[in-house]
Amino acid sequence: MKQATLLLISSIFLLFSAQAQRSSDNPYDEVDDYSEGYARVKLDDKYGFINLSKREVIEVKYTKARDFSGGFAAVSEDGKNWGYINTSGKKVVDFKLEDAESYYNNYASAKKNGKWGVLDKYGNTVVAFKYDESIYINPAGIGRVQENKKFGIVNSNGKLIVPVSYDHIPSYLYSSDNITHAKKDGKWGYINITKGKTIVPFEYDEANGYNEGLFPVQKNGKWGYVDADNKVVIPFMYYDCGMFHGGEAKVYTSQKTLLGGGDYIFINKNNEKLGPGNWSFLYHKGSYNTTQFWSTNKSFPSDDIKKKWDEGFYITSLRYGFDGNYFLVMSKNATLRGQRWATRETFSDLDKEVGKMWGGDKPTHPKYRITYLSYVNDKWLMVASEGTNTNTNQRLYRVKKPNSYYFSDSYAPFPITSIEVQWKEGRYVDAIAYSPKDMEYVYTMSDASYYVDQKYESYTHLDENELKAWEKKDYFPSQILKQNGTYHVIYTKYSKSFKYAAQELITSETLPTRNVKGYWDKGFTITDIHSFERE
Repeated sequence: MKQATLLLISSIFLLFSAQAQRSSDNPYDEVDDYSEGYARVKLDDKYGFINLSKREVIEVKYTKARDFSGGFAAVSEDGKNWGYINTSGKKVVDFKLEDAESYYNNYASAKKNGKWGVLDKYGNTVVAFKYDESIYINPAGIGRVQENKKFGIVNSNGKLIVPVSYDHIPSYLYSSDNITHAKKDGKWGYINITKGKTIVPFEYDEANGYNEGLFPVQKNGKWGYVDADNKVVIPFMYYDCGMFHGGEAKVYTSQKTLLGGGDYIFINKNNEKLGPGNWSFLYHKGSYNTTQFWSTNKSFPSDDIKKKWDEGFYITSLRYGFDGNYFLVMSKNATLRGQRWATRETFSDLDKEVGKMWGGDKPTHPKYRITYLSYVNDKWLMVASEGTNTNTNQRLYRVKKPNSYYFSDSYAPFPITSIEVQWKEGRYVDAIAYSPKDMEYVYTMSDASYYVDQKYESYTHLDENELKAWEKKDYFPSQILKQNGTYHVIYTKYSKSFKYAAQELITSETLPTRNVKGYWDKGFTITDIHSFERE
């Protein structure tokens, strides 16, 4: 089932070091990460903003300032009274607020007279200043509010749609069926977040997030699942239960520790144990690849790569799987002429390789572009290629997990907002990777000559029919990632000179190498591989 909404975040682009010594090249005490093309700078305890060209576009005069988000930045001249400015430095909301948070989804939470409310993008009050905590209006147009230690839900017009009468409601309000768990009179149940109607009665000791028709609840110290009729579907036999995604859920078979340890397995809706993960192979007809080679190896396949380079092959796919195998695909590709690869323990070290390739007065390989990025085994891997003809004027971006109370501590949301900013400027995604250790995405975008358009979708499981529906519109998946139970897919439309004719998606519990020759015989080539360890 397609996931209807993905939590979006403000862009954070890192194009140079956030900390630097003051010099003629950098006159500031601090330079923060870029957000929407602007970086906050600090000089003598005052803040202003520079643009991507490092030109100061907003004077360094504010005592406090937040990053740009939604075209606005919250600033304070005296450290007490807050307002908002736009990217030209013009005041758009008067400095009459006691606190002000960043805009998101055209709304911002602000504080006045000791109470919190919400402003729209014009500075109008849409949720009255009467609540005890800041309010996050999500993409569905609703937000949790707190008053006198009780919780309710308002919409973006300020209307109270769920009464402020609950002991607890989660701050992150979203499910495909508008359902969330809540606590009332000391017990947990589930409510409809747009009407306040009780779905599952308040009779459980604990409850977790809902998805795909089953509700994870705890009773008498053990966890199981009930349905919308409060009928037990999976017995109360586990120490903890997570939400279902794509027909599978993570459950604990031993007590979780304070540090998050404990034995766990994955089950389906019949309470049957599942394997450790899944492989995905994407085959295309009519791609620019010709002859292909593949190999598997427990260690990085550097010997295979060097040998096949001598034979005119180039890396077109490379993945480290949950089963401990590298799976390498190399292709004889008319548009590739040279390649380099590098593995580094940290991205900052890998970033230096990029600086050597493109930057300075004497770049080592200015015609190389990044064609592959991944984060495996706590190590970054980058492949750069020459002569791809598909990624010119390439730029590298990073998006980190935001430090905001309403986000989970376990992951960074997919950076679609950051990507959309670049789409508007005619750039397209070439390569993308996620580091769970650093909780950040790293990706490249370029003025790609063969790319016409890109779209983004998210899913709870990969569906070949969904991919084929996009194919009918001439969009083909160019990036697939899985994170926190969600598949993130970037679809790319190519120019007529670079046209895929057909595609097939194969998913398997084990590495599906026995299928490769059969697809080659049919004229297909491997264009994308991924391994998804169950999370």
